[in-house]
Amino acid sequence: MDQRQDSLEGLYRRHGPAVLAYLRARCRDRQAADDLLQDTFVQAADQGEGIAALRSPRAWLIAVARNLSLMLLRRRRPVELADDPPSRPQVAADPRLDQMRQA
Repeated sequence: MDQRQDSLEGLYRRHGPAVLAYLRARCRDRQAADDLLQDTFVQAADQGEGIAALRSPRAWLIAVARNLSLMLLRRRRPVELADDPPSRPQVAADPRLDQMRQA
């Protein structure tokens, strides 16, 4: 096992449960929280060794998890579609207009 994988695994062991608890409370959907946890640690893996050097890796992981959960919630938010456009108001015919047209 290389050092990068070892440090990522260590991060997961140390901070994964806290990040997962945060996501489950935020999403209230166990499957979505599990998926977001995975996405969070994929982003951590993309950061490489830099994340282990952070002063507070847990804070960084929670921030990533928060951003990912917000994106998910935005995608899930229903979009209200407008009904048919409002029809033109019915205007009563003015008898004077009919007289002018006939003249």
